Amino acid sequence: MLGNLSELIHPRAWQFHQQIAEDFGGVLKFKGFLGESNLYVYDPKALHHVVVKDQHIFEEADLFILSNKLIFGTGLLATTGDHHRKQRKMLNPVFSIAHMREMIPIFYNVVNKLGDSFQRKVENGPQTIDVLSWMTRTALELIGQSGLGYSFDPLTEDGTEHPYSISVKRLVSATDKLTFSRFVILPLVAHIGTPRLQRAAIDSLSVFWKNLKSLRDIVDIMHDTSVTIFEEKREALRQGGAAVEALAGQGKDIISILLKANISASEKDRLPDSELLGQMTTLTFAAMDTTSNALARILHLLCEHQDAQDKLREEIVKAQRQHGQLQYDDLVNLPYLDAICRETMRLYPPVAILLREAHQDAMLPVSKPVVGIDGTQMNEIFVPKGTKIFISTIASNRNPELWGPDSYEWKPERWLSPLPDAVVDAKIPGVYSHLMTFLGGGRACIGFKFSQLEMKVVLATLIPKFRFEWSMFELSNPRAWQFHHGIAEEFGGVVKFKGLLGENSLYVYDPKALQHIVVKDQPHIYEEGDLFLLGNKIIFGEGLFSTTGDLHRRQRKMLNPVFSIAHMRDMIPIFYNVVEKLGKALQKKVEEGPQTVEMHNWMTRTALELIGQSGLGYSFDPLTEGGTEHPYSISVKSFVDVSDKLKFSRFVILPFIAHIGTRRFQRAVVDFLSMFWKSLRSVRDIVDIMHNTSVDIFEEKKKALQQGDAALEGLTGKGKDVISILLKANMAASEKDRLPDAELLAQMSTLTFAAMDTTSNALARILHLLCDHQEAQDKLREEITEAQKQHGQLQYDELVSLPYLDAICRETMRLHPPVPMLLREAYQDAILPVSKPVIGVDGTKMDKVFVPKGTNIFISPTASNRNPELWGSDALEWKPERWLSPLPDAVIDAKIPGVYSHLMTFLGGGRACIGFKFSQLEMKVVLATLIPKFKFECENKNIFWSMNGIVHPTVDEGGPLHTQLPLKVTYVGT
Repeated sequence: MLGNLSELIHPRAWQFHQQIAEDFGGVLKFKGFLGESNLYVYDPKALHHVVVKDQHIFEEADLFILSNKLIFGTGLLATTGDHHRKQRKMLNPVFSIAHMREMIPIFYNVVNKLGDSFQRKVENGPQTIDVLSWMTRTALELIGQSGLGYSFDPLTEDGTEHPYSISVKRLVSATDKLTFSRFVILPLVAHIGTPRLQRAAIDSLSVFWKNLKSLRDIVDIMHDTSVTIFEEKREALRQGGAAVEALAGQGKDIISILLKANISASEKDRLPDSELLGQMTTLTFAAMDTTSNALARILHLLCEHQDAQDKLREEIVKAQRQHGQLQYDDLVNLPYLDAICRETMRLYPPVAILLREAHQDAMLPVSKPVVGIDGTQMNEIFVPKGTKIFISTIASNRNPELWGPDSYEWKPERWLSPLPDAVVDAKIPGVYSHLMTFLGGGRACIGFKFSQLEMKVVLATLIPKFRFEWSMFELSNPRAWQFHHGIAEEFGGVVKFKGLLGENSLYVYDPKALQHIVVKDQPHIYEEGDLFLLGNKIIFGEGLFSTTGDLHRRQRKMLNPVFSIAHMRDMIPIFYNVVEKLGKALQKKVEEGPQTVEMHNWMTRTALELIGQSGLGYSFDPLTEGGTEHPYSISVKSFVDVSDKLKFSRFVILPFIAHIGTRRFQRAVVDFLSMFWKSLRSVRDIVDIMHNTSVDIFEEKKKALQQGDAALEGLTGKGKDVISILLKANMAASEKDRLPDAELLAQMSTLTFAAMDTTSNALARILHLLCDHQEAQDKLREEITEAQKQHGQLQYDELVSLPYLDAICRETMRLHPPVPMLLREAYQDAILPVSKPVIGVDGTKMDKVFVPKGTNIFISPTASNRNPELWGSDALEWKPERWLSPLPDAVIDAKIPGVYSHLMTFLGGGRACIGFKFSQLEMKVVLATLIPKFKFECENKNIFWSMNGIVHPTVDEGGPLHTQLPLKVTYVGT
């Protein structure tokens, strides 16, 4: 239904934007909502036509204009053509440099209050502050005083915010909840009857429609407040002198000046009161949201680049010593401050894409030929009337053909030298620094100089006084390793922070707290979230990932015997049968000399075939270079990448569908949406293949069990695989313990997925570490070779008795758990004890923490496993030798609730990984087969492990991070 739009406007679409820009060039055609034609544009010449030369053709969409008129009134965001130009003509003087100079005292009056509040918050030591909230409040107060001549917010910790301030800040989230309604239903209402009838229609709908009611109330408050301020301004101007001086802004604010200019304007240039009112909310909203996010981005970048923060501080402090409080000319002449603002606006434009619509058929020229679907090169593109144009400010600003190979890097220094000729020659039609950040042409951001000056005053006030470092919002960043280390080191075993939309969250690795979360209070207080469970049920069926309470315990009881040591011994021949195929395939690849081999792919294929044969009794992959993979194999391996594109839908939309009508109706809804929604179609097809294959295997197993031992012997696994044994056990179980077929089927995809992705990445990590530590690789090779000389093919007892092999597996699982974070939710209010007192925000030491119902608990296996208070000062180093001696007393005494080696890698309690012994045995068989025969080395030094839900290797060369582990492989066997 949404075409590629779901990927284009996805909150995590950065990688997608970069990829399509790299793959397809400056103009890309794609399908949008209900299959409509869209263009994604960042070609310079095309942009010049869209925003400047042919702007009358490529205008804002009618629905966008109409919805803006309903929300903001008839301001700049809701007018086009001559009407828009007339308004800009009236507004231009108040955004002139001459007027900017007069804004400085007002700006400092606001920002100094912010500085005072920060100083009070941190006077007793460093504190975690939600900087975005403060930047939003500050940006709103800046535009309030300098734009409207009105103060909404005292900018104090406990200050009472004005209802207008609260409303403007809520506007974005309120409209986001009504995206469809805003652009379809509200414009429809606008076309019926009189304004009074339209309002009655809105009021009637608001009785039942909570989100519409919220938006209506926000718009009412904004409008009523604007009217009050407007009338107050007009009366003060009528009285003159002292009345004007008594107002915030003292008559120098934008609206006061605009009112004066309007009174003296000619009849044809004069704006009616309704349009002056429309500018008030328009300018407030436009100035607040973009500036606040741009400032937050700069502070975030300065946290990441402490050297740049130090350099900026030095520049500002030096200027302040020379000039005192920096005025307009001083601020605009600070080169590094200017470079930081420009580089941030280049790499991270607050508005990444803008929408236009072709209001007539047109030809769109391009500066570089684009290739049509038939291979034809085109210098201009036909754009039919109605085509949506997505202007990509981000792709234009990051274009490596203009900005160079480092275009994706934040480098303020690039602005301290002349820009590349390619940038200048491209003639980007932006109003600001050869960038599209503030657009260009007749709809360029009218207040971009205002915004830049605000930012510079804020930075010039804060940076000399405060040091900014990481915040908790970096928790789930793929590059968050240093961040996790930093917060664990600085804040201790339980950290409270605000998550998405301000929800309560805890980051936990304290041993006693973990004991309560995963063991003592696990069944009734701390459990998986409902949306997570329901999403898993839709995808995997009613298996271990999607059940809780008694049902989960009953399933585990049935599964436990197949993961026992006794059964593990029977798995060894199956494991070797698979892994020897891997060894032969690698040997064939390198028989003529060392080769670079993408080992992550081979580890993934191997892990899947291991669980296929030993878990399902089925072979999916011949493990040969050119072998044809089974559709099930391809589907399971594709699942993570595809489901990542549907995170919102997986946990919100799909569970919603699961609650409507019958199963047949639910499937019909998914099928219908899949006609237009590529990512959903991919997930649906993957789930279908996984389910249908599982059913075929399941029925084949049942039939063989009924026929007896001879039939089982003819199957892969010979009846010793997990599902065959589970089927036998289930048939023999009592009525209350027996699982229905649907639950047995669900375990198949659940176990396959769980076993494949974590094991493959753990094996890839070990191989990478052995590349970095050749002495450890040699020592391991020696140990395994010696054991093989003595015992031949190593069986279960020999494998678990190899101390260095075991040490390497344990140390890798300690330092690099494949799943770095796990999420739980508090289902009722609770008290969470801690083993070491934590410090409250008021400085109080607490040995227990109150956890309100609904709190999200982020369990950090990484921080627990690396805790230097337990593991010692070398906790962050990979040292297999630590497992060859008794572990530190601190580790033993901490009573970590993990099921494996005092680690949280495989969790603990009732939801611990049921197959951790299985995983460890797989890994040991793989290593015992490969290490004696092959030497692994790293030729590429840019291997980076991305911290996603499951950690995986990538090659970081400044561009997109694709999963891969290229290693040099040399045959050393005999």
